Amino acid sequence: MDREEDFELVRQLGSRIREASDAAFRQLYDKYEQRVFATALRIMGDSSLAADATQLAFITVLRKARKFKFKSAFSSWLYRVAVNRCIDLKRKHARSRSLSMTEPEVAMLADGGDCRRPENPGPEEHARHGELVREVSKAISRLNPRLSVVVVLRYLEGLGYEEIAEILEMPLGTVKSRLSRAHAALEKDLGPRLDSLS
Repeated sequence: MDREEDFELVRQLGSRIREASDAAFRQLYDKYEQRVFATALRIMGDSSLAADATQLAFITVLRKARKFKFKSAFSSWLYRVAVNRCIDLKRKHARSRSLSMTEPEVAMLADGGDCRRPENPGPEEHARHGELVREVSKAISRLNPRLSVVVVLRYLEGLGYEEIAEILEMPLGTVKSRLSRAHAALEKDLGPRLDSLS
């Protein structure tokens, strides 16, 4: 049902009636903006750049709504557009600043990511966890953008291999190969600290 509702909104996006198009855009934006921003933040490592990527993704969707094929879910198309905008921006800002754990969005990422935190951690464990999250975030941001995107979609967004392949429009084998290369790079960068994430 959700998929069909999205399809109808995308059809309205392409409407020549401005009010219908604006209303459909607002509904899609309200529904997906937070998820797109969270994904962009995890890829970009910078809330300002993530906000830019999110806005660019929605602008692209608005401009290209008539080209949507209705073969895959709208959310998959939106993710694909957002990931491509992130890759473009990340290339332009290759020397972006490191994550600051004082940013509320990054703190949420730390709580929602794969960095396992024990129940009721003491101050020392809490500090160790925060340091590990900072190290992992920096390591992911140092990856080639095509590798970091796959890591974010798989481990931070929790998407399956097939869904990642659909979003990135690549063969399943390529997704697995990129994840393998990302694991090797992260293992080289983080060493034994990587084991504490699983």
